[in-house]
Amino acid sequence: MELLLLIDGDRIVTFCSGSLSVIPGLRPDQVLGRGLQELLDRGLSPAFSLDSLNSVMKLVRASGERARSVEISSATPVPRNYLVTVFPSSTAQNSTTTGITIKDCTGAREMEARRGKFLSTLSYELRDPVTALMGFTRLLLDSPSIDGDQRYWLENVQICGQRLAAIARDMLDVAAHRSGDLRRELEEAKLNEAIGDGSP
Repeated sequence: MELLLLIDGDRIVTFCSGSLSVIPGLRPDQVLGRGLQELLDRGLSPAFSLDSLNSVMKLVRASGERARSVEISSATPVPRNYLVTVFPSSTAQNSTTTGITIKDCTGAREMEARRGKFLSTLSYELRDPVTALMGFTRLLLDSPSIDGDQRYWLENVQICGQRLAAIARDMLDVAAHRSGDLRRELEEAKLNEAIGDGSP
């Protein structure tokens, strides 16, 4: 669900489209013809924190030639997440019209959280058996009684185990990145060594 508002140069709501039910408790008489600040103070303040509403007004004041977005959340009547996008709009009557979309992204955020949890759980579950597989493979390869075809297949098992371990590490990094827990270790590097000499 998405709500579209257009405001004029005086920040008066001149157009409203979409579903007001995007924001529980918001009534039609609180929208059209109302100032944006009044709409935020009276229509949205019961559900949103002052910081969230101030961040929306900050976007409106900074609106220029490109769209800007901010995500805000409400705690009442039930926790919800909203993506607010402010963008310049032009009409024949008013070239200073600004558009505002308010989209309920709660479901998307919940899905993203579940996906991150799944990736994290799967990577952890993969890590232990892969570690055991790699350990036993190394033990067998160190045995003097292993040779010929046995060594060839064990080396293939070792290569596949290394690939699985790399996949598990990548999945853990993705999950950490999504949750904001990814730790980056920065170090200096010579650019010419990083990109090579250009030869194939």
